[in-house]
Amino acid sequence: QGIYISLADTTTIKGNKIGTDPGGSNDNGNGADGIKVGATVTNLTIGGVLGSNEGNIISGNNDDGIEINGSGSVFVKGNTIGLGLNGTTVIANSQYGIRILTASNTIGGSGPEKNIISGNTLSGVFISGAAASANAISYNRIGLSADGSTAKANGSNGITVSTSAANTNILSNQISGNVGNGIDIPSDAGDGTTISGNTIGLANDGTTVVANSNHGINSARKVTIGDASDDTKINVISGNTQSGIHISTATASGTVIANNVIGMDKLGTPTKANQANGILVDSSAVNVTIGSVSGTTQVIGYKDGQNAIKVDGAATTNVKIAKNKFIRNTGSATSITVAMTNGGNGGLSGNDAITVATS
Repeated sequence: QGIYISLADTTTIKGNKIGTDPGGSNDNGNGADGIKVGATVTNLTIGGVLGSNEGNIISGNNDDGIEINGSGSVFVKGNTIGLGLNGTTVIANSQYGIRILTASNTIGGSGPEKNIISGNTLSGVFISGAAASANAISYNRIGLSADGSTAKANGSNGITVSTSAANTNILSNQISGNVGNGIDIPSDAGDGTTISGNTIGLANDGTTVVANSNHGINSARKVTIGDASDDTKINVISGNTQSGIHISTATASGTVIANNVIGMDKLGTPTKANQANGILVDSSAVNVTIGSVSGTTQVIGYKDGQNAIKVDGAATTNVKIAKNKFIRNTGSATSITVAMTNGGNGGLSGNDAITVATS
């Protein structure tokens, strides 16, 4: 490792080049992790203010950029992980940007405390294991250049929550340009992830498409996407190569998707549609709610020839679709707003009529 820390209290690691040359422009990677956090570590902060002498450049290492394993409650802020000092040159860590195996860690903060986590060989952030509960991934830029304008893809998903990891809070990140899904939560993960306030599939300007190459969000567990009672937590999920949101399998029972903007940019332009469906529910998913009767109307823009919402499969049942607004991109009326091929559903109620965009 570049730095290994254990049996330590009140430590700050800041202003280092870990895995690069002193100028932060060339690969000079350590043989394993850039930073590894071991047992009995308390009050650890990695980084400081992005763009100052406090943030670390953690790139080019032959395993993970950062591995948090043995101790929790670590604060990681203001670092560049997988890119060079200039914020554009890819200097990949050979595994994950950040691997989290413990609880209650905080990755990122608002403003200059965001991390740039891009260009890594596997996922930007990987959270795994039953011990990895209640982690917060907030305000980071994942899969993009430091200025948020162009793709600097992580080689798998932007964020992966896996193998019994539960109650992850994914808040106000920009997650775009990744090779896999923006966010991936497979069936072996734990429940309780909340996804709110993120931009998934667009650049920092909120209008330019920088697609994740698969779905914006792919989940096979119970998750909450958006917040029907809080307009500051709207996700914008647009421009992705497959569906904006894909929910699958019976282990996703109880999922709620409410108060998001899907297939539109921040200006309400519907030409930023996800290239497949706005929302796809399939593979025996049950008890999924799309929209909220009591909350703000969810807006789903979609591509002509595709579906705003598709519910597919005889075993995909009890899908409730309420209080959504559907805006189809310009073109002929070949799209189906809501395609139901399931064996039974929770019903359609309170949705606005389809609107065909003129621009």
